[in-house]
Amino acid sequence: MNEIVRAQRPVRLPVVLSRDEVSVLLSRLGGPVWLMASLMYGAGLTLLECVELRVKISVSMAAS
Repeated sequence: MNEIVRAQRPVRLPVVLSRDEVSVLLSRLGGPVWLMASLMYGAGLTLLECVELRVKISVSMAAS
């Protein structure tokens, strides 16, 4: 068992956009897509968290 070599994971660098790049990206979006992208960027939400938030807000607004 001492002869077994574990596979090494490749090093991955995260992709980070500059503030200008984010601004250009958000300026090209509109409506609900812009809102979701802005929330994800500003609050650091993942896509799943953002979609769940959207569903929860819609359900709570429908119940009112």
